[in-house]
Amino acid sequence: VELPDLDIWVAKVPVTQIVWRLITGRNPSRFRGDELPVESINQQDCFSFVSLMNKHPIVQKSGFVFRLPTSDEWSLFAKRGRRKFSNIAWSWNDNVSTPQPVAAKKTNPLGLYDLWGNVWEWCSDIDGDYAVCRGGCWCCDEAGCKKVETLPNDSRCSFVGCRLCAERIL
Repeated sequence: VELPDLDIWVAKVPVTQIVWRLITGRNPSRFRGDELPVESINQQDCFSFVSLMNKHPIVQKSGFVFRLPTSDEWSLFAKRGRRKFSNIAWSWNDNVSTPQPVAAKKTNPLGLYDLWGNVWEWCSDIDGDYAVCRGGCWCCDEAGCKKVETLPNDSRCSFVGCRLCAERIL
């Protein structure tokens, strides 16, 4: 989805396991399924994934470069309009005990799926040994999904994944 006022593009869904596997050759996820968000990755894994993506010949010819969003950018994606939380987010209210296939619920007003719930999403922000995650997960309630989480940047949890942004190369 293009966000012209921010001069970036943001992926409609979190990175799925099939995409992660195609780029890295492995699937670190605890809960397996091609259409599930990749999880059990730490922030450095995300940076390595982004680096591999950006080295791919197709990406190099595209005129774009991928990266993780900042926490502030992520907040802007989330604040652009509201829809009923239960319609757009997987949370403990759904009585699920695992991540769910991406894009199975409705989008937010920007057309982004799974921005709230399903898996926390690593952001690029680093504060010493800690990094920011946004969006909550399948084991959070609505209030938990809306808080900013700070985790050790080497944490690999089965409820943390990532979403990509892209910028046009000038």
